[in-house]
Amino acid sequence: METDPGVAEKYVQTPRGIFPLRAFFSGGMENSAGESVSFDAIKAKLMEVIAEEDRLNPLNDDEIVEKLKAKGLTLARRAVAKYRKICKIAPARQRRQFGAES
Repeated sequence: METDPGVAEKYVQTPRGIFPLRAFFSGGMENSAGESVSFDAIKAKLMEVIAEEDRLNPLNDDEIVEKLKAKGLTLARRAVAKYRKICKIAPARQRRQFGAES
């Protein structure tokens, strides 16, 4: 019995070219309240957490997971790492700023 691959490996031809069908779906997940949250909203919350961090002692991925959980969004550490890479956010050790006390 074959399984249905959904939109994987399927393409659509448009006047602007051929695109993977997956490009037309935003995807997402549910938050702790059971509401749908898009991938873009997840990335925005991640950026918000990183923007609020202490630059002398930036958050690692596990600490980011805890901050997101406090905001009602439960993600695995590896998912946080994936979104961080997609958003081109460096790991904590590379985000650290030395001697910039303010």
